[in-house]
Amino acid sequence: MPILYITAYADDHLLQRAKITTPFGYICKPIQEDMLRTNIEIALYNHQQKRKLHESEERFRGAFETSGIGIPPDKLSDIFAPFQQIHHPDIQAEGTGGGIL
Repeated sequence: MPILYITAYADDHLLQRAKITTPFGYICKPIQEDMLRTNIEIALYNHQQKRKLHESEERFRGAFETSGIGIPPDKLSDIFAPFQQIHHPDIQAEGTGGGIL
C-alpha cells in the first residue's frame, strides 16, 4: 500500500524517520487540493509500477530457478566430442590443439 505523509512538520529529523518507511510522498501543510490530488495520483502510479516490477522479477526468478544452471550432463558429450576427435594420447600433431588436452 502506498504511503503518503501529510504533515505540518518539515524538520530534517522527522524527514529522515519518514524515509525509513519508504513513503511515496511527503507533503507539508498547508496543502492545496490540486497538489494533494496530483501527489495521490503519482503515489498510486508508482505503487502500481513497483508491483508490476516485483511480479516480473518473480516470474523471471521462477523461470531461472527451474531452468537449471550449467550444461545438462547428457549434453556434455555432444559439446566435447569435437575436442575428443582430435585428441589421441599417443599422437601429437601440431596445430590440432591435441597437446593441450
